[in-house]
Amino acid sequence: MRGDWAVSSTSGVFSVTAGSLRLNNLAADTFAFGCPGVAFEVGDPVHVRHNGRLVFSGKIYAREREDSRGTTVSRPYTARGPWQTLDDLIYRQQWMALGASGPAAQYFSRVILNQGQSGSPMTLKDQVLDILAPAAATGALAVGAVSVPEICLPADEQRSVTLAQALMRCLRLFPAVATWFDYSGPVPVLNVGAGAEAAWMDDPGLRRTLLSESRSGSPPDGVVLEIETTGDFNGNAYRKVDVQTAGDTADGKRVLYIPLDLSGAGGSVTSASLKVETEDIPQDWQTNKAWWKEKHPRLENVDEHYLELKDASRSGDLPRITSVPMKDIGAAGLRAEMDTFRVKAKIPTLGKNNEEIDVEEDVLLTMDFITTSAQTRRYSWVESSSATSGEWVPDGLAEAILAQHAHDGEALGVTARPPLTAWPVPGQTRGGLICQEVGHDLAADLMEVTFGPPAQLSAQDLAGLMTGWRNQRRATSSNARATGEPKDDAKVDHTAVAPVKTTEFSPGKKTKIGAEQAGQTNDPATAVVDPSRLPEDNNKAELREVEYVSDVDADGNPVKRRAYFLVNEPRDADAAGPDDQDRECAHDGAPDGTPYGDGGGHDGDHPGADTPGGGHEGGGHPGKTGPCW
Repeated sequence: MRGDWAVSSTSGVFSVTAGSLRLNNLAADTFAFGCPGVAFEVGDPVHVRHNGRLVFSGKIYAREREDSRGTTVSRPYTARGPWQTLDDLIYRQQWMALGASGPAAQYFSRVILNQGQSGSPMTLKDQVLDILAPAAATGALAVGAVSVPEICLPADEQRSVTLAQALMRCLRLFPAVATWFDYSGPVPVLNVGAGAEAAWMDDPGLRRTLLSESRSGSPPDGVVLEIETTGDFNGNAYRKVDVQTAGDTADGKRVLYIPLDLSGAGGSVTSASLKVETEDIPQDWQTNKAWWKEKHPRLENVDEHYLELKDASRSGDLPRITSVPMKDIGAAGLRAEMDTFRVKAKIPTLGKNNEEIDVEEDVLLTMDFITTSAQTRRYSWVESSSATSGEWVPDGLAEAILAQHAHDGEALGVTARPPLTAWPVPGQTRGGLICQEVGHDLAADLMEVTFGPPAQLSAQDLAGLMTGWRNQRRATSSNARATGEPKDDAKVDHTAVAPVKTTEFSPGKKTKIGAEQAGQTNDPATAVVDPSRLPEDNNKAELREVEYVSDVDADGNPVKRRAYFLVNEPRDADAAGPDDQDRECAHDGAPDGTPYGDGGGHDGDHPGADTPGGGHEGGGHPGKTGPCW
């Protein structure tokens, strides 16, 4: 047997003759062994040396049932390297959230890969270092060289992923990037990138027992990256595709097509939509009587031909009206405001022959509308108000992917005796291929080394890679990480546009008051009171009950009747105007033979006071022939 293998722990140092050591890319290194008469507990640290050189450090991860051979009792153990820390810890990022003292940055297991705390893009290298930082903080490992493509990948939102899962997701496009540990120091050092050329394979002292090389398939000749975003034309959103190409894309069978959906491109993005119905405001709305009559209930039964409008004004300037609530319109990123429309109106009331029997002047009418810049259409958007801020189009991504897949489908396997000096580790290269795994069989004293793509990108998995982009998760919450603002998913449809509120303010100025006798079809009897004829010093009119004699019965007795009249306050005779002295009555006098005064029944008398000497002198006054009452 070439070489000496030893395991050291807190219990001492023990020689090992059987077991296996496996060093892996993007996975935990393992050491399986058995020590007769030695009992290890799960979690005990172990260190493995080959010819005195430290080649592995880890902790006991599992122990199996004791195995007895004669008087020798052995228990198999498996130790795992510090990559186990990456498998155990959940990757968490800081998000703004409301705390006891207000908004503050807090750690959560929802993460957005390739995005910094401020919401700006993060380079691949910075993202890898951020993922590894929590593991390094435990003291289980240290971070060494990180050599990855200098590029910013699209934002990728994930939930409850381990550090190992987050790291592999960031590196899934780059099969030429490997991870390996350097165990030579007091703390294992994790390196990310591509190591030096595997010079140990050219060592003439290396006794190769088997060298095999296999090739299956071939790498892609070119890459076509279809980056889907949303564009805007005349206020309408359209699908937009930016294409990046690399290599020879003429032969579609050898081209790796990668659709990359960014914010707003649909797919699995959680979005909200709002149906907005609007109505244009007439350009002549100030004098448009039909529009005011349609919108204001006070004018519903008013003939617009006789309606007059003046002194119109409004508080806003947006071009359309809508019934959609302002908060919903604002959620869609559109303008909306409460706008008050005002106008003074002259409102007539017409009789059966369209004569004015009532007129109100300067009636102030107002209508409150929600006005908006939106159009009648359905608006859709990503629920996060700034989801697009977390998505960016990475430059040079197609070239970087093609370079990383230059050796897809190729593999190289080496089986040999372990070299005495140089030591193979994952990440070393051979003819452009990356060392993915190193295995040592202690009993057989053989070393197996595999060069090629990582396990998740083996030749048989290449087809899956070409379709696996459909699982890309968009960062719909990228804005929330930096601001802590929630998303608004209100969805309300509206189908009618009406004023939010209407009011009528009348100063009580009547220019004409009329009453029309009901039930007349032709030439209805109409009484009109002109307020201008009321005395200015006592401008009051009211309905009063008046008793009068309209006729006599067969026995010559007077027939008395009662009626209501609209009259003004009574005035003294001395205060009467000059016209009142000569004003004549418009009906016949009392019939002949009536007992009211000496004036009795000559034509023209009016029944006067009940005092002797009535008629002309006793209260009667001259009249005219004409209908009475």
